[in-house]
Amino acid sequence: MKLKLKENPIEWLKFTAVIGTMAGLLWTLGWWKQMHSLSLWYGWAPGIVATVLCAIFPSWFRGFYRTGTSAFFYFGQFMGTILLTLFFIFIMTPMGLVLRLTGNDLLKLKLDPTTSSYWQEPRKTGGHRKMF
Repeated sequence: MKLKLKENPIEWLKFTAVIGTMAGLLWTLGWWKQMHSLSLWYGWAPGIVATVLCAIFPSWFRGFYRTGTSAFFYFGQFMGTILLTLFFIFIMTPMGLVLRLTGNDLLKLKLDPTTSSYWQEPRKTGGHRKMF
């Protein structure tokens, strides 16, 4: 998958606002859990100021948008690979082994020589007018 950056000042503003909001929310969480005793303004003010400055001077935040989006994209690619690998190693593989050892055929792929036909009657849906 290739990274597609948008060269639109509105995208830069949205990215800056989201990062500022997340920083403020993390600061608020730390304050709420009593990890620090500083005022909430110390966490929210930089995000608010950055968002206002980005609305006024969007070109200042183009590099911030490009760097942040690129970093988060590659971090997501890395984490996705790690999580999918762990999912297949620790969930899918043992589940497949258990199903194989117990003789289950969930997809009904085994051929039965006594069966004359594998045709299944379609479900009655009620017509195309009742689909939605």
